[in-house]
Amino acid sequence: MSKTTVDLSVELRNRRVAESILAALAPDNVDLPDGMELHMRVESTKLHVIISCDIERADTLAATVDEVLGHVRLALAAESSVGHCS
Repeated sequence: MSKTTVDLSVELRNRRVAESILAALAPDNVDLPDGMELHMRVESTKLHVIISCDIERADTLAATVDEVLGHVRLALAAESSVGHCS
């Protein structure tokens, strides 16, 4: 079966922010749909999220990418709010 892969790379302010967002996303790494794989890592100041699944489930892949980006946006907003309060 053919697979399709999306490799997201988000450049962040520093490594601490990237690692913080990685930790926030880690719980989403469980109970993935059948045939889907999700891998995340931090390199320097970049958060990398690699998602792959069977080509027949491309709609699920698109929804997962949207969900991950939404979580990244929320984590950045939370981190920004905390940074302004300290």
